[in-house]
Amino acid sequence: MKIKQIYATTPTIATFIIVAITGVLMYFSIKSATIKEVHEILGMAFVVFSLLHIISNLKPFKNYFKGYKFAFIGVVIVVCAVFLFMPQNTQPNPSKQVYKQILSVNLDKVLALYDVEFK
Repeated sequence: MKIKQIYATTPTIATFIIVAITGVLMYFSIKSATIKEVHEILGMAFVVFSLLHIISNLKPFKNYFKGYKFAFIGVVIVVCAVFLFMPQNTQPNPSKQVYKQILSVNLDKVLALYDVEFK
C-alpha cells in the first residue's frame, strides 16, 4: 500500500509547527492547561505523521542514509538517549531566571535610578 504524501508530509509539517510554537511558549512559562494539552496530543500526532512520512518516502530515506550518515545519526541518537536518562540537575535554568527577573522589575525604581519622571 502506497501512502500518499498529502496524508503524510502536510500533516507532519503542520503538527511540527504547532508543537514547536507550543513548546517555545511553555519554555518561556507562557502556559495554560490548553497549551500543554495541545502540545502533548499534537506531539503524539507528530510522531505518527512522521512515521507515515518516512514510510511514504522510504526509498529516498534509504538512499540518503547510506554509509557514514547512518552511523552518525546512530551515534547522535545514542548520545541523546544517554543524556535523556542521566540524573537531572535540580537547579533552575539560568535563562529562565533572568527572563523572570526582567519581567518582575519595578519600573518606578528603574526610572528613579535614571532620574526620570513618568507622567
